[in-house]
Amino acid sequence: MQAVFSEVSDPLTSPHTGFSVRLRNNGERKLSVSPCDTEIVRTVFFVKHSEKYSSFYRLRVNPWVSMFIAFLILLVISPLIAQGFFALYPSVSAGDHPLFSSARLLLPSALTITGILVWARTMDKLSLNDLGLTQKKVFVSWVIGSLCGAGLIAVVLAGLILLGAAHLSRGGVSSAAPILLYALAYAVRGLSEEIVFRGYLLNVMSSRWGMVAGILVNSVLFSAAHIFNAGFSIIAFINLFLAGTVLASLYWLSANVWLVSAVHAAWNFTLGIILGGAVSGTTQPVHLLTLQMEQGNWLITGGSFGIEGSLSCFIVLVAVRAVLWRRVVHRYSITSPFPQR
Repeated sequence: MQAVFSEVSDPLTSPHTGFSVRLRNNGERKLSVSPCDTEIVRTVFFVKHSEKYSSFYRLRVNPWVSMFIAFLILLVISPLIAQGFFALYPSVSAGDHPLFSSARLLLPSALTITGILVWARTMDKLSLNDLGLTQKKVFVSWVIGSLCGAGLIAVVLAGLILLGAAHLSRGGVSSAAPILLYALAYAVRGLSEEIVFRGYLLNVMSSRWGMVAGILVNSVLFSAAHIFNAGFSIIAFINLFLAGTVLASLYWLSANVWLVSAVHAAWNFTLGIILGGAVSGTTQPVHLLTLQMEQGNWLITGGSFGIEGSLSCFIVLVAVRAVLWRRVVHRYSITSPFPQR
């Protein structure tokens, strides 16, 4: 791929810098790029001799500060505010009613979304589109992502069933109301994590260190965020890292956080609510079916962490990651893991 940039406005005085990008077999495209995004453009297309643009490729906030604040919002501030609210209503914090248990998922996730959007907007001057929250084809993106997420977990489960390590049985709830409540809760939960990790942090990291390094660091942090979950193991860490690379690759191919969030949410909802299995070590009282794992080698079953910590999940994620990464490499003609300087 060859990319030729021609500057059409001064990024130091204009809120948006226009670039003319000539891509192989795609003719010429006009891109409108904000100053904080120009590093991403340079990194993605690996434009040579870009030193003259070095003053434009600056984030408004140091990336280490951005990572710290994002994790603070996700793992500390939002949960603490939610716990403070639930302390005022003990029945919500301790009740097993689907309305209460789904609220315990929904509230901290909604607070995380609010917090990261406020931070990104006020400190980095990022719009919703900059974070991948495009306003076009939101419903279609969510449907496609949901089908992909549910399909992936179905393939993982099929592998375990063929190995005789898992069995499905009936015995869940029959009412649609609690299922719909959890569908909403998992949708917001998936959206909150993807806005933080892919919509915000992936862009921050890639703009500073390059696409590949950004994906790797982002995926390590995504996996590390689950380290205190029940049953966490080295296989679980590797699988979550691979899941992070899959979601990050999908984001770079689509630039659509709605799509990536739907994959994430549907994976969790299908595993936890439809199948009744543990989602990263956590189970819910509401589920349609009951997933029973055979007692045996935890490498095969994933142990108490759930099938996300199994070898079946590892194989599926490696295969999907290979396919998506090949498309990313082809799309962006990546020849080096780090941006050229």
